[in-house]
Amino acid sequence: MNIVLFISKDLAGCLAFNELYPRIGTHIRAVFYSTGVGNKDRKVPALQLLEYYEAVHPFEVVFPQLDTGSFITIEDITSRTGIPCSAAPEMDESFAQHLRALKADLFLSVRFGKLFKGSFLSIAPMGILNLHSAILPAYRGILGTLHSLLDGRNQIGCTLHYVPNEGIDNGAILGIATLPVHPDRSLFWHVWNLYPGGVQLIDKVVQQLAQGITPPAAIQDAGQSRYFSLPSTHHFELLKAKGVEIITQRDYTDYFSTSVGTHTSHIVTAALAKIDPKYALS
Repeated sequence: MNIVLFISKDLAGCLAFNELYPRIGTHIRAVFYSTGVGNKDRKVPALQLLEYYEAVHPFEVVFPQLDTGSFITIEDITSRTGIPCSAAPEMDESFAQHLRALKADLFLSVRFGKLFKGSFLSIAPMGILNLHSAILPAYRGILGTLHSLLDGRNQIGCTLHYVPNEGIDNGAILGIATLPVHPDRSLFWHVWNLYPGGVQLIDKVVQQLAQGITPPAAIQDAGQSRYFSLPSTHHFELLKAKGVEIITQRDYTDYFSTSVGTHTSHIVTAALAKIDPKYALS
């Protein structure tokens, strides 16, 4: 089975790829990544802070200093695995034709920041699977983990679902992986810790499809559906009032220690000591 993987160039995308590659790497024929979601000028400072540590500081400052060992960054996918990897261009007909030429059976989207519309929906015979970083249908849209924490949930989760049309996060559900909420951990920590469980869902479904088995899928209950757009400053203030930080130095360092290796701690700590004051972490 041939898969084209669509991911984001951020820490979650890196983690997802490193979790996926040992499991389904033999099926992946190409990787395309997105950079950023939405208009930066519309994003409040708290969201810009989160995205800085997810997608800017790691690639510009931290990874260039690290011996990443077996951990593969987005920029190193091609050199380390031989799988073609590049930034996704505009989702236009020229790109659609390029994807058709890859003859993929399945498209797999993990945190990809562009929408599949029109002809893109019918290119892969087995369809498009998306791993959404929140529990559906209650948390459709952007940063569902934030809203789950604001709702006081004891568990957060991610949902593997089909992308059947041009709607957002509304396809039939193949599985939900949950994670207990840790009140002493930040929003950032909760987001990236969703992906190991989500990858297990993907692995199970891909193995079924490869064997010719149609995995069971449940239609979403429209009555339970809620959609969230870009969070506002007020949302982050409410999170702070609940005692949950956006991101902490402990949780940022923990990502690298857990995913790359314990040898990274002093390097990450040193990199944070030289940070622009507006991005300083506690």
